[in-house]
Amino acid sequence: MAISPIGTSRDPLANRIWTSWFTVLVAVVMGLAIGVTGLVASSAGTRAISWLGIASLAVAAIWISVVRPQWPTVLLIVVGWIGIGTPGLTQGGSGDVKGLYIGEGLALLSIIGMIGPLWNVRKQLAIPGSIWVPMAIFMLISCWSVGHNALFPDTNVVLYSTYKQQPLVNIAELALRLMAMLALPIGAALVRRGKRDLLLNAMLAGGVLSLAVSLSPLAGYAPAFSVFGRAVAVGLAVYAAASTDFSTIMRILSGAFALSCIVVSGIVGAEWVSGLVAVTLSGMLVLYRMQRTLFWWMIAAMGIFVVVRADSVVDRIYRPNFYAGGQMQWGTQTIRDRDPGMFENDRTRMLLAAFRYAEEFPLGIGPGNYRTVNQYYGRRDVWNTTQFSSAHGTIAQTLSETGWAGLLSLLAMLVAILHRLWLRSRVDPAVTGIAAGCTAIALASFLGDYVFPTYHNGGLAHFGATIVFWLAAGAGIAIPDPNKREHLG
Repeated sequence: MAISPIGTSRDPLANRIWTSWFTVLVAVVMGLAIGVTGLVASSAGTRAISWLGIASLAVAAIWISVVRPQWPTVLLIVVGWIGIGTPGLTQGGSGDVKGLYIGEGLALLSIIGMIGPLWNVRKQLAIPGSIWVPMAIFMLISCWSVGHNALFPDTNVVLYSTYKQQPLVNIAELALRLMAMLALPIGAALVRRGKRDLLLNAMLAGGVLSLAVSLSPLAGYAPAFSVFGRAVAVGLAVYAAASTDFSTIMRILSGAFALSCIVVSGIVGAEWVSGLVAVTLSGMLVLYRMQRTLFWWMIAAMGIFVVVRADSVVDRIYRPNFYAGGQMQWGTQTIRDRDPGMFENDRTRMLLAAFRYAEEFPLGIGPGNYRTVNQYYGRRDVWNTTQFSSAHGTIAQTLSETGWAGLLSLLAMLVAILHRLWLRSRVDPAVTGIAAGCTAIALASFLGDYVFPTYHNGGLAHFGATIVFWLAAGAGIAIPDPNKREHLG
């Protein structure tokens, strides 16, 4: 009997042989590309041996990711938040030389490994056009804005800003956005391949592990941004605690974990208000859906706490977050000798600057350009806003960098994702935890760079925590409806 052409489903042996050689080829090419790129970008020198080692590891990791495509994604959820990176690649004008972290590496492996599975289940991903279309528009606008500002830079910025923009920073910003959005179909594809419980358990494990590390002597490896992976875990844990489908011990443990996350964020990290908002909102949204009476008791308890400890709330939450990390004298003078008043703080000034950028630059200033442009326009003698390196919020950052069209496409995308998740939660109650976590992160992104991390605000280090939003959203969206006959591939 004649052997069918290589790659056809009629000849399993030929398929296995072709796939084996293909994985070897992909692993070698990608691994060497990573190594060579690192050598060139870091100017080799003493870093050459490090990058050759990274290239060797990349060969093995890419090979494994193609053979077992779900594991890079699981590892990304569980340990992607760890703050360990490669030798430096680019300075970018803010802080130390920045390299690539575990989050970016695992995300890249996940994308490579999932190319085949994504193609195989492309018709069953259950991701509607209301999500895909604004995603594509957002990336198109982001790329256009970067190119436009590279070809036609602002004259004032060229003349007066001492921070010179590096193209690698623009590329990094665009890559972070693209990889984040690709995580959504990856999460969906894994669910459609029967990995739903694996992903949900990974989200819980990642939250528990990051909390444990943050309270241990290894706290330096659990940066503050890791709480955003925890927000989804809190939603799932509160769902488990409130559901009667779990054992008593499991409900107690789940509730204790969720409460610990909220308490730790309120005590240890209260000065970082967006993390506290994310984990608290996640749990409260689940309670509102499942335990309405307990929800109102929690609201009352938090209200009483805020009233009784008003001074502490102002000193430890409001002032550090809204007045330059506590360096400004609230109600009197700022470090710039300016009387801000109660609500004229750095957050509102950055938001005002975002509106000014959208007015001045209809196409936006381009992802990655905020620090360079803001050094001039944020000056006291120009707009008198701030000269911070980022807008410290996805909403303000997006409006500044991509204009109104970019912001509207982002909001359309987020609204469609959250709407779909809450609809799916009626089919599978476990999705309630995912929907609550993703909703909390989206709302908290008004106060931080947590839907898309920003390069000049620790974006590379914290990418592995923020990408959980997209993976969780994809997993929740793809939960099949048991009332409909669906082929899962």
